[in-house]
Amino acid sequence: MIQKLLTFMILLFFLTVIPHCGGNNPFTGGDHPDVVTTAATSITATHATLNGIVNPKKLPCKVWFSISTNYNLVSEHMGADAINTPSQEVDENLPVHPFSQTLTVLSPDTTYYYQAVLQDEILGHLYAGGIVSFTTGT
Repeated sequence: MIQKLLTFMILLFFLTVIPHCGGNNPFTGGDHPDVVTTAATSITATHATLNGIVNPKKLPCKVWFSISTNYNLVSEHMGADAINTPSQEVDENLPVHPFSQTLTVLSPDTTYYYQAVLQDEILGHLYAGGIVSFTTGT
């Protein structure tokens, strides 16, 4: 329930507040699809749910998360040296919508860095959201 409310609030923010920020809206500029990394939820000692928001802009694309305990591995080359979660197909006919991936084999008391990654399936271009961190419990 709380996670659904949080997701709704994030979507509401992107649809109402950001369009009025003088061109800083990642979901309105350009013809390419957009992706945003949002905060992890349901964090325990060994589990966490990674979250993101995608706007496919009517293009077929897939999304996934790159994750590592090393910030530099996630930030360089959009996670090429990080661990990638399985990709998810995006419904190109939906407007801005959330996606997530639950991880179940994390190490306790460890800081992880991750980012949402999107690939345009027509041209193969990669786009990445910002890097977000979380720490598992003990």
